Amino acid sequence: MTETESIRCLFVRYRYKSPEFSVIMLERVDGGQKITAVGSIPNEMCLKDGKTLLDISGAWSEHKTYGRQFKVFSIGVPLPQDAAGIEAYLSSGVVKGIGPTTARNMIKAFGAETLNILDDNPLRITEVAGIGAKTAQKIMESWTEQRQTARLLTTLCSLGLSVSFARKAFRLFGVAAAAKIQANPYLLIRLRGVGFFKADEIARRNGISETAPERINAGLTYTLQEATYTQGHCYLPVAEWIERAHTLLEVRRETIQAALSAVSESMSVLENITVVRESGRELAYLTEVLAAEQYVSARIGELVREKSKCADIPAMNVEAALAAATGHLTPEQVEAVKVALLSGRLSVITGLPGVGKTTSVKTLIGVLESLGLTYQLAAPTGRAAKRLAEQTSHEARTIHRLLEVQKNGTFARCEGNPLETGFVIIDETSMIDIRLMADLMKAVQYRTSLVLIGDPHQLPSVGPGRILADLLDRNLCPNTQLTRIQRQAADSPIIAAAHRIHAGLSPLGLEGRNEYRFMVCVSPEDVRDTIVNLVASASVPADVQVLSPMKKGVCGTVELNRAIQRRIIPATATVTKIPFFIGDRVIQTLNNYDKEVFNGEIGYVTAVNEDDRELTVHFPDRAITYDSDDWEQISLAYAITVHKSQGSEFPTVIIPAHTQHYVMLYRNLIYTAVTRARQNLVIVGTAKALGIAVRNNKQLTRYSGLCRL
Repeated sequence: MTETESIRCLFVRYRYKSPEFSVIMLERVDGGQKITAVGSIPNEMCLKDGKTLLDISGAWSEHKTYGRQFKVFSIGVPLPQDAAGIEAYLSSGVVKGIGPTTARNMIKAFGAETLNILDDNPLRITEVAGIGAKTAQKIMESWTEQRQTARLLTTLCSLGLSVSFARKAFRLFGVAAAAKIQANPYLLIRLRGVGFFKADEIARRNGISETAPERINAGLTYTLQEATYTQGHCYLPVAEWIERAHTLLEVRRETIQAALSAVSESMSVLENITVVRESGRELAYLTEVLAAEQYVSARIGELVREKSKCADIPAMNVEAALAAATGHLTPEQVEAVKVALLSGRLSVITGLPGVGKTTSVKTLIGVLESLGLTYQLAAPTGRAAKRLAEQTSHEARTIHRLLEVQKNGTFARCEGNPLETGFVIIDETSMIDIRLMADLMKAVQYRTSLVLIGDPHQLPSVGPGRILADLLDRNLCPNTQLTRIQRQAADSPIIAAAHRIHAGLSPLGLEGRNEYRFMVCVSPEDVRDTIVNLVASASVPADVQVLSPMKKGVCGTVELNRAIQRRIIPATATVTKIPFFIGDRVIQTLNNYDKEVFNGEIGYVTAVNEDDRELTVHFPDRAITYDSDDWEQISLAYAITVHKSQGSEFPTVIIPAHTQHYVMLYRNLIYTAVTRARQNLVIVGTAKALGIAVRNNKQLTRYSGLCRL
């Protein structure tokens, strides 16, 4: 077990800084020894060169390139005792409402007694110049919270958590957090960003055996969660589940099997996990995913069998409305509209780009209006909904807003309070996972029809399942596949490139017009620098979106975002303790039901309040304020992953294509990226990498029980 050491030192400077990993130079207080420390250093630490005193615990390690390093397990700032130290501490932004000027004024008024006054007689701070009643209340509340949580955070950090994760643990587990985590560190896998490996590291340091039941159970839970939420599986065969857990835990398979020995049919074996036995197979599900899959399966059968509200309208009226609206359509499109109107309550319209899906939807809307039938339009993301609204000239919402999402993440629209409309038309269906489809179908009752639009050749949903592919592959409902490229799309080199990629053919050779370019760059650094130059030189940088296959690497989104930010944000921009600048493009990375902002929404930083440690992001329809606890929910978005771009269109798309991303070079990934470009497409990289992606049509198999059920 690694020996943990605690040291008090002075922060000297950052050698490298990022949200995930930093390298800092330190000087020991006892002896002046220079130290290189590595680890996750929260932005909220507000370290000042040569001024910040730190208490750090960690362990020494030897790096083969960089030599002896101190790996940081926990880090804290001890409360200063002298006036100068107190001023520096309060100026750091640790207390909301106190910035450098207010801190200076407080020291002038109270000197070295300032912190004692905040503890024992906080109302006296209204004596300080610039502090009114409202500001004083904010300061007192923030200081009280800081002091109440300080001891708990210290205890949590002593267990091996960073300050930022200690705060998360406190928010999730409450005042009993330390005791709960001490008893079972594997509870930490519930914290976003901690994961099994960090929890396992803490458990090992606290003496928990590798074969302890809580470790085995945590490994099984984590393995199934990763398969579900990271890889998109609805279930794992139990044999594969055990094998994956064996690889993770590095313990005997028999030990893992013993943890499952009491499993009976459809019996919950671990918290929120159910094992189902059928036809001689054992399948492990997260219980919520199994329930969603069973519900969707049952509802597909109901919707296909039942008639839409069109059945209540005289057939001659329906035929007349169709004849009046579809004269300009191809036979395929006419069939798509008829199927959506008349073939039960569930249907699909699908096809590649440029084949007329939007025209078919617009025509369907026109027929519904002429027949006096109501409808609602929606898409999985805000950007996809905005695009649908622009294409159809009708209001469209996200599915979450259509279903009236509540602050606890549930939906007001459900079986007991269904949508009151004749038709629900959903675009970009390939993005919908099994859980959201279940919630949508719960709100589609009383003969309301569900029309799904999408392209199954796009990347599948980020969450579990393959709804659209299952419906089409097994012909589970009436569907129409559009194949004929429309006249207005036939001349687009971007559309042509997408169709060639889908067919397994290289899109090279279609360049020559401004809409589509391929720029050869051999090294990853050249790819990165070329992309940065393209973004910086664009007449409207906001119209340019970089789509990368991966987050990591020189051409990944993390490095590209840093490089583009350095170029885009003026050198004169004020550097603050907040890790974003005014003007930064950012993306929301998870659903926040309290703020009503959802995963994938893109906005711009419009204000930074250093005193209160807050920033404001303006999204297309509203502005959202984030405090320091919420910063992890947003990331720079000059470059985003292809997965994050689903359902969107951008005026200009730039795609790095390099063998550095070899493991992610799939045909459906490059196809999805290309189809996000509306006016201009630039691919930067090597023909070899592009060729690998186009030829690689291996689909990562997803376990889905929808067809089986």
